[in-house]
Amino acid sequence: MEMNVNDKRTKSGHFEVGDGDDGAIMEMKDMQGKMLVIKERAIYEVSFADTIDPKREYPDLPANVQKKLIDLGTESQLASKTYLMALKMMKPEYISAYVDVKRALEVSFELLLELHKLNQEKESYRLAEKAAIEEYELRRGQKLDYKLPSIPDIQTRCKTFFQKADHVLQTLMEINSLFFIEKKLHKQAHFDTFLSLLKEEYGEKDDFVKMIEQVLPFLKKLRALRDCLDHRQDGVIITDFDLQLNNNVLTPTISLNFRKETIERMPLEMLMDATTKNLLYTVESTLALLCGKHVCIDKMMPYCLRFIPKQQRRNKYIKYAFWSPIGELGWFYQ
Repeated sequence: MEMNVNDKRTKSGHFEVGDGDDGAIMEMKDMQGKMLVIKERAIYEVSFADTIDPKREYPDLPANVQKKLIDLGTESQLASKTYLMALKMMKPEYISAYVDVKRALEVSFELLLELHKLNQEKESYRLAEKAAIEEYELRRGQKLDYKLPSIPDIQTRCKTFFQKADHVLQTLMEINSLFFIEKKLHKQAHFDTFLSLLKEEYGEKDDFVKMIEQVLPFLKKLRALRDCLDHRQDGVIITDFDLQLNNNVLTPTISLNFRKETIERMPLEMLMDATTKNLLYTVESTLALLCGKHVCIDKMMPYCLRFIPKQQRRNKYIKYAFWSPIGELGWFYQ
């Protein structure tokens, strides 16, 4: 006898999320009727039949549907310092009501995806450069005809990388605009505009102001690189492997001189590495400070943003959390 839809939906059972390669389940969160499953090396979204078909009109639907969102989890610095930190802090009970927390979390995940793509582009370039060097050394060892190493698509790789770097900044600015919606900050604003807003709001000596002042010169160079490469302007010089008069071979380099922004000739891989590191720092610091500046006022249980001492961290990569003066040492909401 075939089981009816009500019996199917209410019967007990179990299921596995992902596979062993993803590691253990570290946390689960309810996200508007769907379950977010955070594992050590992946994040999954699980939807249930009653969420998809609340009227129970389709008995053949599977009891649950799982979808891998990204191959990063709690063991990833990138995921932990961005989206996983945002999940801990961007909650209606902590953040002022005028902030659309749901949308801020959605864009925070988009931000993680953009950063992940950027890191993949960097790694792809690193491997291409490594392969070219290995081929060159192999030919030298075999005493074959001289062949200079090269990365034929180096121009395209650069354009793609710095476009994606700019996408990270645009996505971060959209989150900024959600928190400063009352100040009418546009999601397409530049960071110098954002800095002016912060100075007006909090003063010259504020920590948020100082952080943006610290990173702004580099962010301006990234925007100049993107504009120059995207619009095929003179100003960026990308040089593939370059034979010197002393027979040394330089690895690929890049330099910039565009709209008063300059970068002296330097190894391309070094600039890519600096870009990913600086953007991760900028994103992590901005997300934390946004939440700290827009915490809701609760006279019964005050919250404030604090740095978590290493020995007290549940996730070793998440450095910031809300804190309340509970007990002798206070309580971090992790």
